[in-house]
Amino acid sequence: MFSAMTLDRAADDPSVAEARKWLRGNRNPSAFASNRFATTANALAFVDALYAAGAAKVMAENINDTDGEGGAYADSMLVYLPSDPAKRAAVFQVINEIGRPDTDGGPIMDNGSETAGLWWD
Repeated sequence: MFSAMTLDRAADDPSVAEARKWLRGNRNPSAFASNRFATTANALAFVDALYAAGAAKVMAENINDTDGEGGAYADSMLVYLPSDPAKRAAVFQVINEIGRPDTDGGPIMDNGSETAGLWWD
């Protein structure tokens, strides 16, 4: 589901889009991971916080338009991480404090990858 190829795919694949732009243009009141964020506005605040912390790019993935709520819906995200260690730490802090996916494990940790894939059930 998650891939560094997402940026390349975004131009041709309607199931992938830059998250902030996609959320701002989405008329669905609960467009992204509604079980976690409830509203599109809350999801957008999370994306804005990721960018403010230093994320290089945030992509919504797994977008579909079959939710019946008047707009598209997605439940996964790919965060392109900065190379600066302090900014990476700040991005992971935002992920863990605001948008932590539903998992049985502990906090999401930095494994040195260029991206962090997030999915909410």
